[in-house]
Amino acid sequence: MTLVLRSATLTDVSDRAARIVGGVRYSPSGSASDGFSNNGVNDWLDTAGSDRIPTSAPMLFNGSTWDRVRADVGGMLYQKPLPVTVRRSPRRILVADDFEATTLAWGTGTGTVTRDATLASVRAGIASMKLVTGATAGNGATALFEVGYQGLQKYVIELWWAELAAAVTTPRRFSVLLEVIDGTNNHYLEVAYLKNLTTAQNKWQFSADGTTYNDVTGGAETLTFRTTVPYTWHYFRGHFNMSAATPNLDELHTDTLDLTGLTAAGGVISNTATAVDLTVGGTTDVAAASTFAVDQVLVSDQEA
Repeated sequence: MTLVLRSATLTDVSDRAARIVGGVRYSPSGSASDGFSNNGVNDWLDTAGSDRIPTSAPMLFNGSTWDRVRADVGGMLYQKPLPVTVRRSPRRILVADDFEATTLAWGTGTGTVTRDATLASVRAGIASMKLVTGATAGNGATALFEVGYQGLQKYVIELWWAELAAAVTTPRRFSVLLEVIDGTNNHYLEVAYLKNLTTAQNKWQFSADGTTYNDVTGGAETLTFRTTVPYTWHYFRGHFNMSAATPNLDELHTDTLDLTGLTAAGGVISNTATAVDLTVGGTTDVAAASTFAVDQVLVSDQEA
Protein backbone atom coordinates (compact mmCIF):
# COMPACT_ATOMS: atom_id res chain seq x y z
CA MET A 1 0.00 0.00 0.00
CA THR A 2 1.33 3.38 -0.98
CA LEU A 3 0.49 6.57 1.03
CA VAL A 4 0.38 9.77 -0.98
CA LEU A 5 0.68 13.11 0.87
CA ARG A 6 -1.41 15.86 -0.70
CA SER A 7 -1.30 19.52 0.43
CA ALA A 8 -3.37 22.61 -0.31
CA THR A 9 -2.54 26.28 -0.03
CA LEU A 10 -5.30 28.64 1.12
CA THR A 11 -5.10 32.06 -0.45
CA ASP A 12 -6.27 35.16 1.50
CA VAL A 13 -8.49 37.00 -0.95
CA SER A 14 -9.81 39.63 1.51
CA ASP A 15 -8.69 43.29 1.41
CA ARG A 16 -8.12 43.21 5.18
CA ALA A 17 -9.89 46.60 5.39
CA ALA A 18 -11.33 47.71 8.71
CA ARG A 19 -15.06 47.35 9.04
CA ILE A 20 -17.41 49.50 11.11
CA VAL A 21 -20.03 47.24 12.57
CA GLY A 22 -23.19 48.81 13.98
CA GLY A 23 -23.63 52.38 15.27
CA VAL A 24 -20.72 54.43 16.55
CA ARG A 25 -21.09 56.67 19.58
CA TYR A 26 -19.17 58.28 22.39
CA SER A 27 -19.50 56.95 25.91
CA PRO A 28 -19.93 59.51 28.69
CA SER A 29 -16.98 59.84 31.03
CA GLY A 30 -17.87 62.94 33.02
CA SER A 31 -19.01 66.52 32.72
CA ALA A 32 -17.28 68.94 30.34
CA SER A 33 -15.67 72.03 31.83
CA ASP A 34 -14.13 75.33 30.75
CA GLY A 35 -10.59 75.15 29.41
CA PHE A 36 -11.03 71.76 27.75
CA SER A 37 -8.03 71.33 25.42
CA ASN A 38 -8.46 71.22 21.65
CA ASN A 39 -6.67 67.89 21.28
CA GLY A 40 -9.30 66.33 23.53
CA VAL A 41 -11.99 66.90 20.91
CA ASN A 42 -12.47 63.94 18.55
CA ASP A 43 -14.14 63.48 15.20
CA TRP A 44 -16.80 60.85 14.65
CA LEU A 45 -16.36 57.97 12.21
CA ASP A 46 -19.11 57.34 9.72
CA THR A 47 -20.06 53.89 8.40
CA ALA A 48 -17.30 54.13 5.78
CA GLY A 49 -14.69 54.86 8.40
CA SER A 50 -14.26 58.52 7.39
CA ASP A 51 -13.82 61.31 9.93
CA ARG A 52 -16.84 63.52 10.46
CA ILE A 53 -17.24 66.66 12.55
CA PRO A 54 -20.35 66.52 14.78
CA THR A 55 -22.92 69.19 13.98
CA SER A 56 -24.32 71.41 16.69
CA ALA A 57 -27.35 73.65 17.07
CA PRO A 58 -27.90 76.21 19.86
CA MET A 59 -30.89 75.54 22.08
CA LEU A 60 -32.60 77.49 24.86
CA PHE A 61 -34.25 76.08 27.97
CA ASN A 62 -37.87 77.28 28.20
CA GLY A 63 -38.38 76.15 31.77
CA SER A 64 -39.50 72.65 30.85
CA THR A 65 -37.77 71.53 27.67
CA TRP A 66 -34.98 72.60 25.31
CA ASP A 67 -36.01 74.40 22.11
CA ARG A 68 -34.12 75.37 18.99
CA VAL A 69 -33.17 79.02 18.65
CA ARG A 70 -35.39 80.73 16.07
CA ALA A 71 -33.87 82.97 13.42
CA ASP A 72 -35.31 86.38 12.60
CA VAL A 73 -36.49 87.92 9.36
CA GLY A 74 -34.84 91.15 8.29
CA GLY A 75 -31.69 92.72 6.98
CA MET A 76 -28.35 93.47 8.62
CA LEU A 77 -28.93 90.89 11.34
CA TYR A 78 -25.19 90.59 11.89
CA GLN A 79 -25.39 93.58 14.21
CA LYS A 80 -28.96 93.76 15.42
CA PRO A 81 -29.03 91.09 18.16
CA LEU A 82 -26.02 92.58 19.95
CA PRO A 83 -27.00 94.21 23.25
CA VAL A 84 -26.73 97.96 23.45
CA THR A 85 -23.82 97.75 25.90
CA VAL A 86 -21.71 95.95 23.28
CA ARG A 87 -22.23 98.58 20.58
CA ARG A 88 -21.82 101.69 22.71
CA SER A 89 -21.44 102.96 26.28
CA PRO A 90 -24.63 104.39 27.77
CA ARG A 91 -24.49 106.14 31.12
CA ARG A 92 -27.43 104.24 32.56
CA ILE A 93 -29.78 101.44 31.56
CA LEU A 94 -33.21 102.72 32.55
CA VAL A 95 -35.34 99.84 31.29
CA ALA A 96 -34.28 96.28 30.46
CA ASP A 97 -37.17 93.87 30.12
CA ASP A 98 -37.23 90.51 28.35
CA PHE A 99 -40.53 89.51 30.01
CA GLU A 100 -39.06 86.42 31.64
CA ALA A 101 -40.46 87.41 35.05
CA THR A 102 -43.86 85.84 35.66
CA THR A 103 -45.41 89.18 36.66
CA LEU A 104 -45.71 91.80 33.92
CA ALA A 105 -44.06 95.07 35.01
CA TRP A 106 -46.01 97.22 32.54
CA GLY A 107 -49.31 99.00 33.00
CA THR A 108 -52.16 98.76 30.51
CA GLY A 109 -53.17 101.89 28.66
CA THR A 110 -55.77 100.56 26.22
CA GLY A 111 -56.79 97.16 24.90
CA THR A 112 -55.65 93.88 26.45
CA VAL A 113 -52.03 93.51 27.56
CA THR A 114 -50.65 90.17 28.79
CA ARG A 115 -47.44 88.23 29.22
CA ASP A 116 -47.41 85.53 26.53
CA ALA A 117 -45.42 82.34 27.22
CA THR A 118 -46.60 80.53 24.09
CA LEU A 119 -43.44 79.28 22.40
CA ALA A 120 -44.45 80.45 18.91
CA SER A 121 -45.09 83.96 20.30
CA VAL A 122 -41.63 84.44 21.81
CA ARG A 123 -38.58 85.90 20.14
CA ALA A 124 -36.11 84.68 22.76
CA GLY A 125 -36.39 83.06 26.17
CA ILE A 126 -39.79 81.93 27.42
CA ALA A 127 -42.13 84.94 27.13
CA SER A 128 -42.98 88.19 25.36
CA MET A 129 -45.59 90.93 25.85
CA LYS A 130 -48.81 90.60 23.86
CA LEU A 131 -51.17 93.50 23.07
CA VAL A 132 -54.59 93.01 21.46
CA THR A 133 -56.83 95.83 20.20
CA GLY A 134 -60.61 95.86 20.06
CA ALA A 135 -62.43 95.15 16.81
CA THR A 136 -63.53 98.73 16.13
CA ALA A 137 -61.61 101.02 13.80
CA GLY A 138 -59.36 103.26 15.87
CA ASN A 139 -59.12 100.83 18.81
CA GLY A 140 -55.68 100.61 20.36
CA ALA A 141 -53.65 98.38 22.63
CA THR A 142 -50.87 100.07 24.60
CA ALA A 143 -48.58 99.29 27.52
CA LEU A 144 -46.83 101.85 29.73
CA PHE A 145 -43.55 101.70 31.65
CA GLU A 146 -42.67 104.65 33.89
CA VAL A 147 -39.48 105.68 35.67
CA GLY A 148 -38.65 108.82 37.62
CA TYR A 149 -37.66 112.03 35.86
CA GLN A 150 -34.11 111.63 34.45
CA GLY A 151 -33.60 115.02 32.81
CA LEU A 152 -33.98 116.45 29.33
CA GLN A 153 -31.32 114.46 27.53
CA LYS A 154 -30.86 111.87 24.81
CA TYR A 155 -32.60 108.52 25.21
CA VAL A 156 -32.12 105.40 23.10
CA ILE A 157 -34.99 102.91 22.84
CA GLU A 158 -34.31 99.46 21.43
CA LEU A 159 -36.76 96.58 21.08
CA TRP A 160 -38.11 93.78 18.87
CA TRP A 161 -41.75 93.86 17.75
CA ALA A 162 -44.26 91.94 15.68
CA GLU A 163 -47.92 92.12 14.71
CA LEU A 164 -50.73 89.89 13.48
CA ALA A 165 -54.09 90.61 11.87
CA ALA A 166 -56.88 88.70 10.16
CA ALA A 167 -55.28 89.65 6.83
CA VAL A 168 -51.74 90.79 6.05
CA THR A 169 -53.20 93.91 4.41
CA THR A 170 -55.21 94.98 7.48
CA PRO A 171 -54.38 98.68 8.03
CA ARG A 172 -52.73 99.24 11.42
CA ARG A 173 -50.02 101.23 13.16
CA PHE A 174 -47.33 100.16 15.65
CA SER A 175 -45.85 102.95 17.76
CA VAL A 176 -43.15 103.75 20.30
CA LEU A 177 -43.82 106.86 22.38
CA LEU A 178 -41.45 108.62 24.79
CA GLU A 179 -42.68 111.35 27.12
CA VAL A 180 -40.25 113.19 29.39
CA ILE A 181 -42.23 115.33 31.84
CA ASP A 182 -40.16 117.90 33.73
CA GLY A 183 -42.74 119.48 36.05
CA THR A 184 -43.66 122.18 33.55
CA ASN A 185 -43.98 120.49 30.17
CA ASN A 186 -44.38 117.08 28.60
CA HIS A 187 -41.69 116.64 25.95
CA TYR A 188 -43.49 114.28 23.58
CA LEU A 189 -42.15 112.24 20.64
CA GLU A 190 -43.86 109.27 18.98
CA VAL A 191 -42.37 107.07 16.23
CA ALA A 192 -44.69 104.71 14.37
CA TYR A 193 -44.74 102.19 11.55
CA LEU A 194 -47.79 102.42 9.29
CA LYS A 195 -48.91 99.21 7.62
CA ASN A 196 -51.62 99.82 5.06
CA LEU A 197 -53.14 98.61 1.83
CA THR A 198 -50.58 100.00 -0.59
CA THR A 199 -46.81 99.79 -0.76
CA ALA A 200 -46.55 103.58 -0.51
CA GLN A 201 -48.14 103.43 2.93
CA ASN A 202 -45.67 100.96 4.42
CA LYS A 203 -43.44 103.49 6.14
CA TRP A 204 -42.13 105.02 9.37
CA GLN A 205 -43.70 108.20 10.70
CA PHE A 206 -43.37 110.57 13.68
CA SER A 207 -45.87 112.59 15.67
CA ALA A 208 -45.85 115.52 18.10
CA ASP A 209 -49.29 114.85 19.53
CA GLY A 210 -50.50 111.34 18.64
CA THR A 211 -53.01 112.75 16.15
CA THR A 212 -51.05 114.12 13.20
CA TYR A 213 -48.35 111.91 11.69
CA ASN A 214 -45.62 112.95 9.28
CA ASP A 215 -43.34 110.72 7.20
CA VAL A 216 -39.76 110.09 8.31
CA THR A 217 -37.44 111.12 5.47
CA GLY A 218 -36.19 107.92 3.83
CA GLY A 219 -38.47 105.90 6.08
CA ALA A 220 -40.29 103.83 3.46
CA GLU A 221 -39.93 100.15 4.37
CA THR A 222 -42.09 97.17 3.47
CA LEU A 223 -42.05 94.69 6.35
CA THR A 224 -43.39 91.14 6.41
CA PHE A 225 -46.25 90.17 8.71
CA ARG A 226 -48.24 87.03 9.37
CA THR A 227 -51.86 86.19 10.13
CA THR A 228 -50.93 83.45 12.64
CA VAL A 229 -48.04 82.67 14.94
CA PRO A 230 -45.10 82.26 14.84
CA TYR A 231 -44.50 85.97 14.59
CA THR A 232 -42.17 87.61 12.12
CA TRP A 233 -40.09 89.80 14.43
CA HIS A 234 -38.73 93.21 13.46
CA TYR A 235 -36.02 95.40 14.96
CA PHE A 236 -36.40 98.97 16.22
CA ARG A 237 -33.85 101.38 17.64
CA GLY A 238 -34.64 105.08 17.93
CA HIS A 239 -32.45 107.89 19.26
CA PHE A 240 -34.81 110.32 20.98
CA ASN A 241 -33.16 113.69 21.57
CA MET A 242 -35.21 115.21 24.36
CA SER A 243 -32.54 117.82 25.18
CA ALA A 244 -33.47 119.93 22.15
CA ALA A 245 -35.92 122.81 22.54
CA THR A 246 -38.29 120.64 20.52
CA PRO A 247 -37.77 116.85 20.89
CA ASN A 248 -36.28 115.26 17.79
CA LEU A 249 -35.71 111.77 16.43
CA ASP A 250 -32.01 111.96 15.58
CA GLU A 251 -31.60 108.36 14.36
CA LEU A 252 -33.77 105.43 13.32
CA HIS A 253 -32.45 101.90 12.84
CA THR A 254 -34.73 99.08 11.68
CA ASP A 255 -34.50 95.79 9.75
CA THR A 256 -33.19 97.46 6.60
CA LEU A 257 -32.85 101.16 7.48
CA ASP A 258 -30.03 103.03 9.22
CA LEU A 259 -31.12 106.66 9.17
CA THR A 260 -29.07 109.40 10.87
CA GLY A 261 -29.20 113.20 10.94
CA LEU A 262 -32.99 113.17 10.86
CA THR A 263 -35.34 116.10 11.36
CA ALA A 264 -38.41 114.53 12.94
CA ALA A 265 -39.79 116.84 15.61
CA GLY A 266 -42.00 116.02 18.55
CA GLY A 267 -43.98 118.44 20.66
CA VAL A 268 -43.98 120.26 24.00
CA ILE A 269 -47.24 120.05 25.95
CA SER A 270 -47.98 121.71 29.28
CA ASN A 271 -47.84 119.18 32.15
CA THR A 272 -46.87 119.66 35.80
CA ALA A 273 -46.01 116.01 36.55
CA THR A 274 -42.44 114.61 36.60
CA ALA A 275 -41.68 111.27 34.96
CA VAL A 276 -40.20 109.44 32.00
CA ASP A 277 -42.95 107.42 30.32
CA LEU A 278 -42.41 104.79 27.62
CA THR A 279 -45.52 103.59 25.77
CA VAL A 280 -45.54 100.82 23.15
CA GLY A 281 -48.45 99.36 21.23
CA GLY A 282 -50.61 99.87 18.23
CA THR A 283 -53.99 100.66 16.71
CA THR A 284 -56.22 99.04 14.12
CA ASP A 285 -57.63 101.23 11.34
CA VAL A 286 -60.51 98.92 10.40
CA ALA A 287 -63.25 97.00 12.19
CA ALA A 288 -60.99 94.06 12.99
CA ALA A 289 -58.74 93.37 15.97
CA SER A 290 -54.96 93.47 15.59
CA THR A 291 -52.38 91.77 17.78
CA PHE A 292 -48.97 93.26 18.58
CA ALA A 293 -46.02 91.69 20.39
CA VAL A 294 -42.93 93.23 22.01
CA ASP A 295 -39.78 91.58 23.37
CA GLN A 296 -36.31 92.51 24.62
CA VAL A 297 -36.91 96.17 25.47
CA LEU A 298 -33.89 98.27 26.38
CA VAL A 299 -33.86 102.00 27.20
CA SER A 300 -30.70 103.92 28.03
CA ASP A 301 -29.75 107.57 28.42
CA GLN A 302 -26.80 109.80 27.57
CA GLU A 303 -25.37 107.73 24.73
CA ALA A 304 -21.59 107.96 24.59
